Amino acid sequence: MTKRKGAPQNLIPPRTSEEAKARGKNGGIASGIARREKKTLRETLEMMLEMDADASLELPPGISNKMAVIIGQIRAAAQGNPSAFREIGTLLGERIEKQEVSSTEELGRMLGDARKRQS
Repeated sequence: MTKRKGAPQNLIPPRTSEEAKARGKNGGIASGIARREKKTLRETLEMMLEMDADASLELPPGISNKMAVIIGQIRAAAQGNPSAFREIGTLLGERIEKQEVSSTEELGRMLGDARKRQS
């Protein structure tokens, strides 16, 4: 049996139904915020992947940390880092199987195929 994460002894059950409703509402709001943030990140990643491969991936001034991370992941994947490639696939919602990637052209083809399947 797997161990549960967290500390259940610190959880306080709701005392009233109103408190339970309020907690559920707050959880739903937080879930919606997280979902929108993930969608924005995924859309940004898709936009970056649509850019030409020869386009400069230099960090322009004034970009957000999210964009800097995405650029770093794309650079690492293009240089043949399989974990960066899998992470990009995960962010796009694709399950990437472990495969040998011999060239950046093959990497680009695999990412393109993954995006086409998602559309």
